[in-house]
Order: sequence, then structure tokens, then C-alpha cells
Amino acid sequence: GLEGQTFAAAIRISGDGKFLYVSNRGHDSITVLKVLEDGLVEHLEPVAFCGTSDSSDGPGLMAQWPPRECPRDFALCCKDQYLIVGNQDSDSLVVLERDP
Repeated sequence: GLEGQTFAAAIRISGDGKFLYVSNRGHDSITVLKVLEDGLVEHLEPVAFCGTSDSSDGPGLMAQWPPRECPRDFALCCKDQYLIVGNQDSDSLVVLERDP
């Protein structure tokens, strides 16, 4: 799992209202939550990592401050098919394909 302290930056909900996404500065990730019928949320695995490097850090990645990439904001686009993540510290964009 993920370890260390991290900080949320942006929160978005899918167009169909079924998923909630949160960007995490610290371990450079997007957390995916499923919105249940009663309005509560369920954490889904795995989180999506927003790094631009080809490292194999993945899910064991330790949070650090300041973060390496810093996913500051993101947008759902193309009928919610993609998340486009703007990384503050690396001045990069990462495109993540959703699996609805």
C-alpha cells in the first residue's frame, strides 16, 4: 500500500456520478472511489500513479514532501474516457485512460 503523508489537491466526480477522483500530492497519485447508492464511497484499488518517469516505484511508493511530480489538478474529458493530470512540479501532463 501507500505509506507516508500526502495532501489532496483536486476532487472530481464522473459525469455519471458513480466515481469520485482525488489527486494526492506526496505520493503522486489519483485515488478512485466508487460512489454507492446510499451516497457513501468505497475505495477502489489500485490508485493511478501520475509520474512521468519509467520507474517501477508503483504501489510501494513512499510519499515525500515536496512531491516529485505534484498532481495539482486534473480534468475528466472525452465523455469521461480520460483523466488529464497537470503535474505542478514537473510541468508535465499525464493522460490516464478510465476503465468505467
